[in-house]
Amino acid sequence: MARISKDPEERRIEIIKAAERLFNEKGFSNTAVSDIVKSIGVAQGTFYYYFKSKDDVFNAIVEKFLDESMAGITEIAKHEKLGTREKIELVLEKGLELIENNEGVISYLHTKGNMDLHEKVEKKFVEYTVPLVVNIVKQGIQEKLFDLEYPDEVVEFLMTGSHYLGDINIYLEDKEEYLKRVRGVQFVIQRVLGVDSNTMECLTSKFISKLERLLD
Repeated sequence: MARISKDPEERRIEIIKAAERLFNEKGFSNTAVSDIVKSIGVAQGTFYYYFKSKDDVFNAIVEKFLDESMAGITEIAKHEKLGTREKIELVLEKGLELIENNEGVISYLHTKGNMDLHEKVEKKFVEYTVPLVVNIVKQGIQEKLFDLEYPDEVVEFLMTGSHYLGDINIYLEDKEEYLKRVRGVQFVIQRVLGVDSNTMECLTSKFISKLERLLD
């Protein structure tokens, strides 16, 4: 049977998706380039036409992960018919969904050898999401849900410090320690946003419950 010729960009995306699936199923270290090409029925040379190495395709996966994360958050933040509570719940749900569906990729991203890439990803994520989260917070102020001054500066401070929870895989072996950190951050955000504990619990209860299940 003759091999199907594909558009170069289509082939590149196919390789990225195959590698992403295998990294999440088997882990980065347990996946060889030969596994990737075998899964989509192409020669090993085809892989190296598009990518220099397995690390190179991993970088492309991370870029894809970032683009998808940002697209999802942007859609929620700019939705005109959603209230602040709904937006917060949906953003938190989207975050857990991305973690759950990309466990292998995220785990490898947090290894010591990838610290530079990790920092680059965090910086780009924070730079992009700060304006979106600021808009949600300002909407919450208008709806009398939040009570704070300097929303732009406060959100930038909180988002910059989000790396405190970012390395979820580091804490997978100590669920209680990680959940204590989550509760600590929850307390700080509650005080900064000027909401009472009951309101904060309502905003984050679904997130905490799903996070606990994810850590089991």
